[in-house]
Amino acid sequence: MLRSLVGSEMCIRDRVSTQSTGGHYQTTMRLSSSLLLVAVLMPAVLAGPIGNPMADTCPGSKALVHASCQMQVEFTDGCADVRAEVLARVNGAKTGAWVDPHNNGTYTLTGSTAEQLLLMRATGGGGGGGTGYNDQLILTLSDNGSGCSMTACSESQVTSVIDFSTNYCNLHDLYCSDGGCHVQSHSLSYKESLGIHCMQHDMTKCYKV
Repeated sequence: MLRSLVGSEMCIRDRVSTQSTGGHYQTTMRLSSSLLLVAVLMPAVLAGPIGNPMADTCPGSKALVHASCQMQVEFTDGCADVRAEVLARVNGAKTGAWVDPHNNGTYTLTGSTAEQLLLMRATGGGGGGGTGYNDQLILTLSDNGSGCSMTACSESQVTSVIDFSTNYCNLHDLYCSDGGCHVQSHSLSYKESLGIHCMQHDMTKCYKV
């Protein structure tokens, strides 16, 4: 399912035109600006192991071309506090105790280990077979002696190129401590380092419903 411009991602479309030339019909393909953008951004939107050291900590996607965001986050807080704050927001989104500041999405914990949290975020009602837009996330936590290191990755599950910072906000809004983040139990201190696939990362979009 392709997302429309009204959704959080831009569709990829092409156009076919048929012209009559000397009594014969000639069919030509005109690539839209969106499709041309795919050619330019192809290395950045194809998530895979080649040239991608964080591929094993990403959820993957059935869509060959899709938007994503990978980043490394260094916290001065311990991993127990980071994990607790993330889960408080995920659970709070279901009970009403926390509101996702980016388009009021809903997070679901789909799996967990001592080091990883597997999540899904759903929002909107215009894609995903009528059920909205679904993105999958993996957060990998490790204590580093002075705090917690987190490798974070979010990937769209539909064909997409431009996501208007959605995948970045999927991750950022789970631990951010700004006024619009609605901190639950731990106001975390951190520094983000963006990966090569996090092409769009406008923080101001993370606080717009």
